[in-house]
Amino acid sequence: MDIFLTHTHWDHILGFPFFAPIYIPGTRLNIYGPVTFENDSLRNIVGGQLSYQYFPIRQSELSADIAYHSLKEERVDLDDGIQVITQYLNHPIACLGYRVEYRGKTVCTAYDTEPYQNLFCTDPEDPSYDEAMATEGELVAREQNERLEDFVRGADLLVYDAQYTREEYETTRQGWGHTAMEDVVVLARKLSIRSTALFHHEPARTDEQLDELAEQHCQSGNSGSPEIFFAREGMQVEL
Repeated sequence: MDIFLTHTHWDHILGFPFFAPIYIPGTRLNIYGPVTFENDSLRNIVGGQLSYQYFPIRQSELSADIAYHSLKEERVDLDDGIQVITQYLNHPIACLGYRVEYRGKTVCTAYDTEPYQNLFCTDPEDPSYDEAMATEGELVAREQNERLEDFVRGADLLVYDAQYTREEYETTRQGWGHTAMEDVVVLARKLSIRSTALFHHEPARTDEQLDELAEQHCQSGNSGSPEIFFAREGMQVEL
């Protein structure tokens, strides 16, 4: 069994101590993911939750055979011809997007992430303005956004961070590492992605609010247009 973690923030790893297979003898488990600091490890970060001050069972007491694999930008060959390609995303910690290719089908993930932006001052009237730095910052941001577009291009299914509305993002959420759902819709149409799942919902949003947003932004995929929908718990997507 293989598990690929996008990053090690708690909302993405906190369920590990409650994952039943780690207590079953004979289970072989490979856990892949990025590590922010070279002197740390996935074993310490993910498995470290199983220490006695946090949890009644220690990592050394697990019955499964668990191997941890730290990833950077690379290609991983799994069994049966499954290829996994990784790319760094724009989040306030090392975070990977995954491109999984198998028998002519492609699934891409891009969460948690937000568009790359020019971090240098662009106002010529500002005393800190430097034209060369502003120009270089704009170039780098554009190149990185284009690089992510190339990474997800041609996907049969794209699962993309869409936590905020554009108004929420532009007023108070820039730099938080998440994307406006309107921008994901534009991206899906631009790249003609077959199906796009809007993912990583704002936790404070109600089901009724998500239904309203779905009416505004989602479409069925009829008439050759891309299919766009909100990811739901238990949902299965057939490629």
